[in-house]
Amino acid sequence: MSSERSGSNLLRSILNAHSEISAPSALQLFRQFSPIVHLYGNLSKTENLENLVEDVLLLVNLKGTKTEWDEEITKRELLNRIKYPSLVEVVVEVYSLYASKKGANYFVCKENDLYDHLFKTLHHYPTHKFIYLVRDGRDVAVSERSIPFRKRHIFALAESWKKEQQRALSTVQDTKPNNVFLVKYEELLSNTNHVLEDLFSFLEIKFEKEVLSFHQKKESKNQSNKSEFWTNLSSPMMKDNFSKYKKKLSEKEIRVFESVCRVELIALSYKLEFPEQLRISRLNDLYYRINNKIMKFVNGNDKKSFNHHLINNKAFLEIKKHRYSSIDKIK
Repeated sequence: MSSERSGSNLLRSILNAHSEISAPSALQLFRQFSPIVHLYGNLSKTENLENLVEDVLLLVNLKGTKTEWDEEITKRELLNRIKYPSLVEVVVEVYSLYASKKGANYFVCKENDLYDHLFKTLHHYPTHKFIYLVRDGRDVAVSERSIPFRKRHIFALAESWKKEQQRALSTVQDTKPNNVFLVKYEELLSNTNHVLEDLFSFLEIKFEKEVLSFHQKKESKNQSNKSEFWTNLSSPMMKDNFSKYKKKLSEKEIRVFESVCRVELIALSYKLEFPEQLRISRLNDLYYRINNKIMKFVNGNDKKSFNHHLINNKAFLEIKKHRYSSIDKIK
């Protein structure tokens, strides 16, 4: 569980270097299918479940994307593993089946917004474990701004990070300690061995020193070539890759971010640069929101930046279009 731009691909690559773990690229199946799963009807009915499985596998087996998997999963293989029909079980079993094909005993699912699906997952899989990865939100904002089509006003970036940490922290608070483990990105970089040893102890999997050489693995090198934002996956750990906001953000931007996320930063033990809270007036609030909409419009028209999303999005739009056109056939 983590916000985007928080080092989740780094941690995924580290875990994927373990001999017993499969950690493929995230296909974002929860994000794609959660809003439309109701269109499939009662999943306890075989026909409805098969329709969902077929559509999920269209994305799982899709070729030509940066998140492309190197193993194909069949409809029959997946259906045979589902005991309690639900989107959660379909997604979990997709990752579990892929792991078995790779000869791994465990799998890592790096889907976005996992905190929204934690309780449903634990209901079906009570022994499953979750990693809550968090990065200083001010550095997340800097990283977000490095992506051309995702540049937003600092106020909007702060609000986004705040809401995500609230959801994650609330979920963690209501979950048993043996099901969730907190990893701070900064500590992962600066104290790698200690953090990973503690993490594998939590996972109840033997620690292997080979994970420290994750960047030398074939999978990491292949991934680093698929996106300009993943190039670091083929490089050694960047021990000092944090606190960049001190140089990249202006004093006013830091003050705005800290004012919006004050409670969450403190809850996660991040030191405030400006302890005194900046009051954001309604007029400033309105100005920030309008400014952000303008930035999103301008940067959203940078079609070149969206190229790596097009194939996946087109495939899912066809699925979505078909499901809405079949709504009168739901049983």
